[in-house]
Amino acid sequence: MGALLQYYIIAVSAIFALMLAADTIKLKGGNRKSKTVQSQGRYLPRVLVIVPCRGKDRGLVANLKSIKMQEYPDFRAIAVVDDRDDPAVEAIEKAKMRHIISNVQCSRCSGKVRAIASAIKMNPGYDVYVVADSDIRVGRRWLSELVMPLADRSVGVSTMFPRFVPEGGIVSLIKFAWGFVGEGLMESDATRFVWGGSMAFRRSLVAGEKRMKFFLESEFSVSDDITIMKMAKKDGLGIWYIERYHPEVGSVDTFPEFVEWSNRQAALSVLGQRRNLYVGLVYYSSESLLIVTGIALSLYNPIYLVLLLHAAITAYRTKRRIGGDATASVIIASALMPFLYVYNLSCAAFMRRITWRGRMYSLRQNSS
Repeated sequence: MGALLQYYIIAVSAIFALMLAADTIKLKGGNRKSKTVQSQGRYLPRVLVIVPCRGKDRGLVANLKSIKMQEYPDFRAIAVVDDRDDPAVEAIEKAKMRHIISNVQCSRCSGKVRAIASAIKMNPGYDVYVVADSDIRVGRRWLSELVMPLADRSVGVSTMFPRFVPEGGIVSLIKFAWGFVGEGLMESDATRFVWGGSMAFRRSLVAGEKRMKFFLESEFSVSDDITIMKMAKKDGLGIWYIERYHPEVGSVDTFPEFVEWSNRQAALSVLGQRRNLYVGLVYYSSESLLIVTGIALSLYNPIYLVLLLHAAITAYRTKRRIGGDATASVIIASALMPFLYVYNLSCAAFMRRITWRGRMYSLRQNSS
């Protein structure tokens, strides 16, 4: 047993060294981007903001009003519903936002993809299309910040990532911390993705019958953001992440709702890039191993507390993202996220369907 423990400590130490090296690179690099937006003067394309709605989200009227009240000179916002009897219609009318009925037919796509395609087909004369989830609340500069990166012709999609504002006790606090996993992925070119709750893309990505067919009928069409990301990459265009002006999403989930939501997010991430499953399992399992080993071995010798340094760096990055509002409970919750994310990815590996806004969708796994 003594020899086995030695080998185990050596292995854990090697993992610790590798992850500490990765942390050092991240901390030195900060949020450095590989590209810089090149714009001459003001970039003010004609923009259509599309807000797919299904059901009445909490605070929907205020959310829609925040989307309408943008400091941007040439834009139009429309909501899209499946039918006139949708509960969202009342809130849309109170917010005085125009709405249309989704009318595009597709056999594989999600209701949200169908709604976006309907809005584009009914409104073809825009330079840039923006998609906003109905549960986000945004500041007045949200739209201008989201559109500006497209001034660089090498950028095909710009996106933000939300802050899940805790409004419902411990579960909402866990979801708040969970969101920083997504922010961490966004900060690296290698792991960046498109979040469909707040994204802007060029009209060229969906122009023409062939491109629209891919958007509606590809193996990724269960998710609008994955499909748009694939289309941009196919054209050799980059994805831009805006670190400021996070849209806010109020979080009042119960624990079962949170588990379903976080498993679904992991499953969609795996659908977009299968390697996310393997890389994520290795990385977050390693984080979990360091935390468990550091605590267990420190009972015999306090020197092993050094294995918790990686968790401390993670907590520091969380505090840096939140700023002065960071609390001890949020930082502790963020340190426990590796265990939760291993669970999410493990579930995602076997998920073949997801439930989303009351509908069930089939997932066809991608090998890329």
